[in-house]
Amino acid sequence: MAALNDIQVAEKLLPIEKRIRNMNNFSRADVQDSLNAIWGNGYSPDKKKEILKDMIARTGVKNIGIRTLYTPRAGLTEGDKTMDFLSDLMSYSGVKERY
Repeated sequence: MAALNDIQVAEKLLPIEKRIRNMNNFSRADVQDSLNAIWGNGYSPDKKKEILKDMIARTGVKNIGIRTLYTPRAGLTEGDKTMDFLSDLMSYSGVKERY
């Protein structure tokens, strides 16, 4: 199947973006739903990361949370954890596609 253009991808992700905006937060289920929406178009995992990053950026949602550091002197710091889901994207189903 041919890859979708940017407008078609945005249209497929629009219902999920609206849900994220309304909740002002997103969960693992939202990320999985987004991957399911773009599955089957031949995108590489890196391209899917880029698409999801752009989608979350368009929603304007920020997840601020506590980051734990393993150095005892640094302790706990508060920081932006919005894009932390990208670090474990391979744990979601539908990231790698087989043909």
